Amino acid sequence: PPPPDPPPDHRPAPEPPVQKKPPRLTTLPIMVIRAAERGDTAYVLTWLKVQEREGWVGGVDASWGDRSLRGFTLLMCACDGCHEALADALLRKGADPNLQDSHSRTALMISSARGSHALVLRLLRSGARTNICHANLGDAVAFAEAKGFRLVTELIRTHEASAAGEGTLGVPLGVALLWHCS
Repeated sequence: PPPPDPPPDHRPAPEPPVQKKPPRLTTLPIMVIRAAERGDTAYVLTWLKVQEREGWVGGVDASWGDRSLRGFTLLMCACDGCHEALADALLRKGADPNLQDSHSRTALMISSARGSHALVLRLLRSGARTNICHANLGDAVAFAEAKGFRLVTELIRTHEASAAGEGTLGVPLGVALLWHCS
């Protein structure tokens, strides 16, 4: 039998409120980029905290862009200036190390080209992929090799070998010490 009719004074339950997605922050103000260029960790983290408090999401991966360069993130900026403390703080806040700018560069490529083995190691441990390639210049190893940063090249190759389960035998002592002691 069909269900009984509701009583005349019955009101249906109200529809649940529609959850709006929080606004997504996609573009960085120039003052934040300048702070990142200086390696001003406190300023950048304070700015991110204010954005979060105001309900914005995605600030840690927001990017700066002008006519010649788009998609340059705070992490890329920190890596470009070899600002280890800022890069570390951004990675702890969830920055994506695999984003590419409009020139197809990643934070790992930028760090490799700067010869910053500490940043390269931190990025690799944070999930930076070594197989992303720049259209003309190749992967992060090619960036390091082009500048003659042998230690960075070996560090990336050691990471790839370790990820493939090949161990670290035959790795130069400097790389082994960096890999296991930091």
